[in-house]
Amino acid sequence: MQLPVQSTTSTTKEPDHIYKCCCEKVTNFGDSDVTITDTPIVAMFNVGDYVCSSKTLALHKKTNSGTSKQLEWISADTPSIVKEVNSENILIDNLCHSQSSHYIVSIEELTYFTKCETDEGGHILGLKWYPGERILKTEFDKRKDVCDFEKNLKSTTKKLPENDMVRILLDGHVGVDGKKKGGKIGQMKSAQGAPCDTISSILNYNIEEIRKEKTKRFDNMIYNRTSRWSPPIPELYSYEEYEKSINFTRPIGTRSKDFCLPSELVDTYKEMIKQIICFKNVTPETKQKIMDFLDIDASKCVVVHKCKWSGKEIDIDEYSSTYSSKDNFIEICHRDPNDRFLSRNMYWGFGESNRQQGGYSEENRVKQIAQLAKTNPELMELLMCELKI
Repeated sequence: MQLPVQSTTSTTKEPDHIYKCCCEKVTNFGDSDVTITDTPIVAMFNVGDYVCSSKTLALHKKTNSGTSKQLEWISADTPSIVKEVNSENILIDNLCHSQSSHYIVSIEELTYFTKCETDEGGHILGLKWYPGERILKTEFDKRKDVCDFEKNLKSTTKKLPENDMVRILLDGHVGVDGKKKGGKIGQMKSAQGAPCDTISSILNYNIEEIRKEKTKRFDNMIYNRTSRWSPPIPELYSYEEYEKSINFTRPIGTRSKDFCLPSELVDTYKEMIKQIICFKNVTPETKQKIMDFLDIDASKCVVVHKCKWSGKEIDIDEYSSTYSSKDNFIEICHRDPNDRFLSRNMYWGFGESNRQQGGYSEENRVKQIAQLAKTNPELMELLMCELKI
């Protein structure tokens, strides 16, 4: 279906307040205009302020030669730091992008931004989707720790033999079509996201016409971001709420189960990599090199890693998966799909086990089995036999 495009002639009623030249806020009272303030909006922001936009915006990056050609999404309700204030714009460092990327916010777009309050504990407050509606300021700096860890991990795996299965599993392999496939580092680094139209296409949507369309849904945009510290949008957030919001058709966040903060991701990385070198048939030389990189003792890698659902050992020599294929050999599994992407919750398991567990936590499944056994005496006997060790 072809999506409606924004008409060049607007029939939308002007709001009761407008920004004249984006510098004066004017309120209409009958036939006269009363100026509330003539403070330039850029003067309301200072370098070092923590700010947040209520709307997902498509912004250009500042480059050495001027401005980037491509637009990038800056998700609503994510914190940014003001890096520079100019007469016509400000530059921001957004949490969900790299520290080296500074995005240009025009005076018009600044109307969506507000300053974030902070507390004596070093928290940025008022972030509605984040745990406790706050994060520590230091999360901005922790992004570098993640980048450094990933860089060193890739460097370490590149030093392994090309046919080493740990290297192939982590770094991926080149398929018969010449394209690189797989690679568990990429899966650990980023949330899966979801396919969507280009930014330019989305910016040209006629939103009101799309809201009337009953057969086309944009729910993939709710959980569309790949940064693990994008706003974790709860499943209770309904499509109807999204459809009525200022951000409709624009991306806003990630799934709660894919979310973690920069300060948490390295620990999850380490746990998942430790599990990999505990797979059956990992060579002693490779295991030692990765243990040295992780700075862990050999006593942590004595037991062969098992899929927690099936209880079966994972043999690295059997690995031949391509991400999202129907016959995935191993996948990232959540002990509780309602919990976050944290070391306590994540493990490598078989693809079939992941499908059997479905969207339920291990605890949920145990309770379901217990209830089934209690209401079916013949199954209770079977359960008791299965539990005998």
